[in-house]
Amino acid sequence: MAMDGKYAFAFSGIEPEIDEYAIQFYQRHKSIFDIYLQPASDFINTSLQNFLEEQSKQSMDPFTNQIMTYTYGVAMSGILQTKNIQPTMVAGFSLGVYAALASSEIVSFYDGLKMVKKAFELMTDSSRQGNYGMSAIVGLTEESIQKLIAASGLDSIERANTLSETCAIYSGEKHELEILSNAARAESCLNAVSLDVSIPYHHCRLLKNATDDFAGFLDTLEWKKPSIPVISSMTRTLLYDTPPLKNFIAQNLSQPINWQKVIEKIDAENNQFIVECGPGLTLTRNGRFIEADLKYINVKNIHKKLNL
Repeated sequence: MAMDGKYAFAFSGIEPEIDEYAIQFYQRHKSIFDIYLQPASDFINTSLQNFLEEQSKQSMDPFTNQIMTYTYGVAMSGILQTKNIQPTMVAGFSLGVYAALASSEIVSFYDGLKMVKKAFELMTDSSRQGNYGMSAIVGLTEESIQKLIAASGLDSIERANTLSETCAIYSGEKHELEILSNAARAESCLNAVSLDVSIPYHHCRLLKNATDDFAGFLDTLEWKKPSIPVISSMTRTLLYDTPPLKNFIAQNLSQPINWQKVIEKIDAENNQFIVECGPGLTLTRNGRFIEADLKYINVKNIHKKLNL
């Protein structure tokens, strides 16, 4: 049974691992999940169901991970909506924007799969000429980190995502990211972690061509006018119309995003709940560091909170 209040749905982009609670939620709703998992499995010629078996120890390559996270998020949203838990707005964390679109039927589920694939191909192609990566730095302000970047002449590094006042993700050349991490540790940051990716997501200079090509690809798909707004993770704008929405989706490849501002916007719009639609708890954990009066629902607590 739904708890009284307004809900926003937030979709994760890449999950490092499938949470055990995500497997249990899948098993409770397998018949609905398989409506989405089977066509997605056929699309990539890999059984996604096998990754959701309780004893599975399989590891996923990055592309399969993105397809799984997308598919799981859309399926989870579908289950909630069959129980009459309807979002007032949706948002996507980085690559989660495609699931946000498909869950709202702005694009079809299959076209969302094509978006994930095309974006991955374009970004991979744009990253072939260098050894790129991403790092998360916790415990220093953005201003402090920018000073470290400037002092060390780290020309390849750009901010990719602001998670909170003292937590951000940076993308660029891996050797420069390591220099930045060491400098941040010397400044007594709380943590500096290299992410297991080889694409410099949300990097303006390196992925500009990918954005331009992706914009042309988006024009080949069928779009429906949104029935609820999508929150831009670049401007905090509530997007209700197709042209600005398509522009946001294209720019999402190469422009820095600010997830902190997205959560603050959801709070400012008088939502009481955020449902993290995805097979992990990344967004919920990050939410602890953002000042907002919101309650998170996720694969771990959804059975207790909503009896699902």
